[in-house]
Amino acid sequence: IFIFAAFLIMSGCGVSQHQYSSGSGRAVKYYESARESFREQDPEKAEKWLVRAIQKDDSFIEAYQALSQIYLDQGKVSEAVDLYCRSLEIDPEANPDGYRMIAGLAVDQGMYERADTLIDRFLSFSPEQVTNYDRGILIKKKCEFALHALRHPVPFQPENMGDSINSELNEYWPSLSVDGQILYFTVLLDDPPERIHEDFFYATFEGDHWSARKNLGP
Repeated sequence: IFIFAAFLIMSGCGVSQHQYSSGSGRAVKYYESARESFREQDPEKAEKWLVRAIQKDDSFIEAYQALSQIYLDQGKVSEAVDLYCRSLEIDPEANPDGYRMIAGLAVDQGMYERADTLIDRFLSFSPEQVTNYDRGILIKKKCEFALHALRHPVPFQPENMGDSINSELNEYWPSLSVDGQILYFTVLLDDPPERIHEDFFYATFEGDHWSARKNLGP
């Protein structure tokens, strides 16, 4: 996932200092070193340079965004969201599409309240000021649905369906055919144990019971 492609695109070309949001020569130098490290496929070193750039100038927008990308690549999603949001706070009007991009990431991670706030900010701009305005509306609907579901949970009591379907493994994502006669579901397999993977199974309803499950594959 690339939330800040400019850091990657610019890694092979020169950019003069006045084009950055930072007026600190030292911070820009650290940022340039981070770009070079990233170009050399050394994200750990790039991370260190970016941290130093931010320490020199805590309003360096590009450094926050680039470090956000590195953290995202490392699977540190919450930290990535925090850093990108910081870049938006520094200049709230400069990057309206950034609100949509980071809101989409937040909603995918289940950070619905934060995503809702971010997407509201995106939608406060006119459609002419941003790109993919319709995508923003869709993210807003996802946030509203998720927040409503969390605030108004529907009680349910799952029941074991017997040995023909349930086992010592994990079964989930059940779906019924339109006529209610076929049950499709996913099983988390561990054969062999070192290669855990998912597969699809189904069972048919035979009057008063479900048949033994079968693999949906050949």
